[in-house]
Amino acid sequence: MRTSSDLHNFLQSKGIKHEICLVEHAPKTSRRAAAILGVREEEVIKTLIAWADEAPIVILLPASRHADLAIIASAIGAKEVRMAESSEVVTLTDYLLGATPPVGHVREMRTVMDSSVTNPPLVYCGGGEPNAILKIRPDDVVVVSGALVLDISED
Repeated sequence: MRTSSDLHNFLQSKGIKHEICLVEHAPKTSRRAAAILGVREEEVIKTLIAWADEAPIVILLPASRHADLAIIASAIGAKEVRMAESSEVVTLTDYLLGATPPVGHVREMRTVMDSSVTNPPLVYCGGGEPNAILKIRPDDVVVVSGALVLDISED
């Protein structure tokens, strides 16, 4: 299983500035993570893994929003997009559920990012372990992942 050290090493190898914040207790919700970090909830990003037809994809969006799978399917030319099962997420990323970072997975996957993620200068997301939070510039996530940036979420 990968850890925050693996994530750090991956980002460092790509020359990406980042910080991994370790917290005493794993935040169970985006609201709690925002409170611990002293940031707005919109700055806390979730990493979802889904299937676009037969190919796994990464979906990045603010934790307070929901992905519109029909919009994603249309945007990437897929017939169907469905969320991955928990066991599939672990297999595809090699990270624990709830700690999945936006990049550095064991398997390379196409990434789709909600355009609202690019609004704040810094975002906070899964850091590879339950008590680790990754602080990174959204533009750097786009560079590393090659993310397609679209309007893919709803409140």
